[in-house]
Amino acid sequence: MSQIVEQVSFCVTGEFVTETARVWFWAEQKPYNKVEEFLLTCMRGTTLEHSVLLALIRDVLLGRRKFIGNTRDGSYCMVDDNTDIRFQFANIQIINTFADVERLLDANIRNQEYAETRESVRKFNQDDYGWVSPKGEFFAVPFAHHQEWAREYVIEHFSSEDRKAFYDKHTGVSWDRWGDFLCARGWVLLHNTQHGAAQMTRFEERPLTKAQKEFLFDYFMLRNRAKDASALYEKG
Repeated sequence: MSQIVEQVSFCVTGEFVTETARVWFWAEQKPYNKVEEFLLTCMRGTTLEHSVLLALIRDVLLGRRKFIGNTRDGSYCMVDDNTDIRFQFANIQIINTFADVERLLDANIRNQEYAETRESVRKFNQDDYGWVSPKGEFFAVPFAHHQEWAREYVIEHFSSEDRKAFYDKHTGVSWDRWGDFLCARGWVLLHNTQHGAAQMTRFEERPLTKAQKEFLFDYFMLRNRAKDASALYEKG
């Protein structure tokens, strides 16, 4: 007896593709390359260059473009969108400006490129530790040498009068605590006494500068520390 094979067909909607990509990336925090692979698959058949497709993927994730229609009737396509995704996903609601959301996405993209060219993102070298100036400049320092570096920098760039005025005001700080001198002037130290993931040390009364936030944002994202990166822009 012959078996009757029932025909099965599938229909993909633009709304499903758009929502899936955004939820994967922003809510579920899947790796960017997985989201990119998904969206490239959903854009097969186009004659657009690969670089253009990557730019469109960025727009979809940022809420600037979206897919509409469906594949059944041929209405499936991409159109302009104007969605402020900050209000859709809890993990990015704490980010103040849309420009910072763009930085978050771009840092994820760079993180993927970084991971592909380095054997291990989590392998710490001396460029994981150091000082960040108020201008956002990073000075790499080998592990456990931050005080030595601070001493040399302070002696070279600040007068003895500046140093004496600081320690006269901060009597609880000994003269060999050169790092406190820099922190009091808005510098940030990235270090860890356990030789593990670097943490920030700074004077809390000195808020981070815009340049420092931008550097530290990329610093944390390149090391798969998205929570630390987002925390830089928490309100209040």
